[in-house]
Amino acid sequence: MDSQFYDLNKYKAGRSTLLMVGIFTAVNCVLEALDAGYQLLYAAAIPQFSLLFVGDLETRAGISPVITVTVLVIIPIVLYFLCWFLSKKDVRWLFIGTALFIVDAVVLVILWYLVNFSSSLWLNLLFEGLILFQLITSCLAGKRLNGNIEEAEAHVEQMSTTFDADTQLYSYSREMAKENKVAKTGTFIGVLIAYFALTVGGMVPMLISDEPWAVILFILAVIGALAFLIIGTIRISPFVGAANSAYMVKDGSVYRISSTNRAMQMKLDNLKMFEETGDAYLCTYDDYKGKQRKITIPKAYPGIENILK
Repeated sequence: MDSQFYDLNKYKAGRSTLLMVGIFTAVNCVLEALDAGYQLLYAAAIPQFSLLFVGDLETRAGISPVITVTVLVIIPIVLYFLCWFLSKKDVRWLFIGTALFIVDAVVLVILWYLVNFSSSLWLNLLFEGLILFQLITSCLAGKRLNGNIEEAEAHVEQMSTTFDADTQLYSYSREMAKENKVAKTGTFIGVLIAYFALTVGGMVPMLISDEPWAVILFILAVIGALAFLIIGTIRISPFVGAANSAYMVKDGSVYRISSTNRAMQMKLDNLKMFEETGDAYLCTYDDYKGKQRKITIPKAYPGIENILK
């Protein structure tokens, strides 16, 4: 397999991590401002925990809350989104975003020490480590690409489907995905925003009343929001993850493979298309147990229609 194929998708995974950190951090700050009592873990610590010290900084140091919120909350979040956006063509911005998160991790460790290694921060530390691992891995992939992201994308998209005598690869095409409206990152972000809006909206009755009906409405809102998130995520997941997958034909068998880990392969025996939509092929296949299952293949892999029976 072509090494650029894997490095490019590892790099893209790091960009997605930056985007999710920015979104989840912003949501956490809103939840903290509303005193919701819970948080999302896939986020940066500094902006959220800074909100806890706004009053102390004003009382003890005379620092205006506006300055505290601007410098420690708004600017870091904006930087994460900026690094995500600009890293599309310049790998240095992924390095900057990673450095920013390393600072965040160091501050979280210091905070953990100051609160006597409180167990309440264990999950925050765990997810902070997972995010750092993903970002550093992506930075290394970007370095191996020598920062030539556009060149690597062109190479992958123009790559011949034939790699050796018995192997064909159908890789993700950004142009084809755009043409067929396969790229649904915006839709996924919309689903997340709607989920958070429904959850936060469900808290309103509890803020205005202590009656049992308010609690019931909150519970129903949370359940409805969760159901919406699960259904929405399931429906668009084949499209959101399309860039991280490819399809391979070897020795007459079809496999779906990971763009970031060549060891991750799923054999698709007896792959057949039963319906074609504007943005995907709806197919069935037999798994390793011989059980028939369904799979959605986005229209983003040039030539893949040739292997669908």
